[in-house]
Amino acid sequence: MPRILVPIPAKSDLKESYRHSLESCGAVLQLLRAELTPLDVLREALDACDGVMLTGGGDVNPKRYSEDYVHPEVYGVDEDRDHVEIELAKLAVAADKPLFAICRGVQVLNVALGGTLHQHLPELTPIEHRGHNRPRQEPAHEVQIEPGTRLAQIIGTDRAEVNSFHHQAIDAVAHGLCVAARAPDGLVEAVEMPHKRFVLGVQWHPEDMFDSSPPMRCLFEAFVKACAGERL
Repeated sequence: MPRILVPIPAKSDLKESYRHSLESCGAVLQLLRAELTPLDVLREALDACDGVMLTGGGDVNPKRYSEDYVHPEVYGVDEDRDHVEIELAKLAVAADKPLFAICRGVQVLNVALGGTLHQHLPELTPIEHRGHNRPRQEPAHEVQIEPGTRLAQIIGTDRAEVNSFHHQAIDAVAHGLCVAARAPDGLVEAVEMPHKRFVLGVQWHPEDMFDSSPPMRCLFEAFVKACAGERL
């Protein structure tokens, strides 16, 4: 059974839907408290696992992507978590370990590789991406999936209904990442690295749709299979 490293905030637990989604696909979770951690310790933790999943949460500190301005709506900045997740993302990509990044996670991945973020989407688009007053398993909008991408191969279609609970998103896409899906307003909703074993990030929360949406379940199945050494 593949072991998946999941960093979590120092003072909170992993949301049950993440655990359910991974364990239902046959994975064993290894949780890592996101406290200030030396790089050699992070390398050891990564070496002991078969893949990494980055989860949702508060905002990445804008200073991490060279922004001096901090929007008033930026919230939940956790310097230790930023450090651990950004370094793990870099290490996983360099080691070609499977990496699945969700919501905040896809933003962390983009920042780790040199990209930038939109700090507050309501100022940029009329589409409601924050999902206020909507059940977490309920789709919020459609995404258009780029043909020929790994995401398209996994889901098996060029469109998908997704939920949405974010107020930030990828702005400048980092070098090495390819856009795999966009929202109707053009915002980047998924990225991937086609020349790696499995590096995929999505802006929505597939773990909350795992039991109700076969395409979302397919994402976790593909990730766990990659962690087990299977080629997609």
